Amino acid sequence: AFNKAFSDFVSFIPYTNADTVKYAINKLTGQYKDDPKNLLKLANAAEKELFGPEAQFWADEQYMLFTRPVFNNKKISSKDKNKFFDHVKMLNGSQVGSTVSPLSYTTRYGAEHSLQDQKAEFFLLNFYGPDCSDCNITHLRMETDVALENMVKSGMIKVIDIYVGEAGSDWKKAVESYPFEWEVGYSTTAPAIIDLRELPRMYLLDKEYKILAKDLNINQVLSMAAVLN
Repeated sequence: AFNKAFSDFVSFIPYTNADTVKYAINKLTGQYKDDPKNLLKLANAAEKELFGPEAQFWADEQYMLFTRPVFNNKKISSKDKNKFFDHVKMLNGSQVGSTVSPLSYTTRYGAEHSLQDQKAEFFLLNFYGPDCSDCNITHLRMETDVALENMVKSGMIKVIDIYVGEAGSDWKKAVESYPFEWEVGYSTTAPAIIDLRELPRMYLLDKEYKILAKDLNINQVLSMAAVLN
């Protein structure tokens, strides 16, 4: 009954003014400010409905409103708070204007590299996963676009191409043909650093690793390359 009631409560979020939503959430959580058990129950329900893979829709700002009372309640243990801290840290670090936290990966040659060790005027981060037809199409179009190739070869932009997960023999074979100039690797820890709940996912960064644009699609990337080239 609780789960159904909560699901119904948050279902109005996409259709309602943001201030009204904020007021409703704060009023609901305020009723339980001295009830740590129910605050955790609300936050866990919000994770399921607004943040996680089973979510009706993603509503990151509203999800974080449910986590704040958990952080502020001294009766809730650090252990119970940690999951929510990790989510909020990842979400805050994935916003336009944020600087990407140190992000490590293993290159296709087996070396351990970090994004922050790379140098360029701009970075195009492309994250992808297994069994993803959209990811394959994205790679093909990136590889064959002359304007993007020219920008990469001139050093204006560096492509950081990261497979999310453990790299198997199929991946190692596939990336052999990727352009030499691309920084190609894999990472199991990237989803804790930056928002990768949906793949492929592309970010554009400046030379200080600050996010200029997120959730780019391949059409937007290639249009940008055509204009800047």
